[in-house]
Amino acid sequence: MKNNSLRTCSAYAFLLLLALGATCAVAGAAPYIPRAGTGERKAIADGMRRLLAQFEDPTGRRKIVFKVDYIRVDGKYAAFEGVPEMQGPTAYDDGPGVPDAVLFAILQRSGSRWDVVGYDQRGDVITVPEMREFYKKLPREVPLELFPDSWQKALYSVQRFSDSDSRDY
Repeated sequence: MKNNSLRTCSAYAFLLLLALGATCAVAGAAPYIPRAGTGERKAIADGMRRLLAQFEDPTGRRKIVFKVDYIRVDGKYAAFEGVPEMQGPTAYDDGPGVPDAVLFAILQRSGSRWDVVGYDQRGDVITVPEMREFYKKLPREVPLELFPDSWQKALYSVQRFSDSDSRDY
């Protein structure tokens, strides 16, 4: 009987350690790239389309698509960089086109929906001061690891938490 109790206790201890290890692995998981064609990637693109709603074709003949340059997901946040394009017949193009610019955005997950919480639109390369201004305006819990390597290097010195509510440099 004593041997059985010892085995049961060992089995419980093993399961507890396994559960703790899995929890730590998930909590420390690195940002990932959602595969093309997945529901998650489409939901992120839909969040970006809502940002560009004023450019939608009211007839529905053309739709906004993206040439995606960078996309990462880390928990409840996603980073997106890409160029919007109109797809569909051009003979009926009477309205304005989408901006001819690179869009960089941070989106936040709300259920299965993604909403933009900060974005930058530019036709040129973003400067380090512009990166820092963008970053300061985001929710504090947005992980630095979500950003492209060039941004991470530029933002590494940013103090994430201070005594005040703002991000300090």
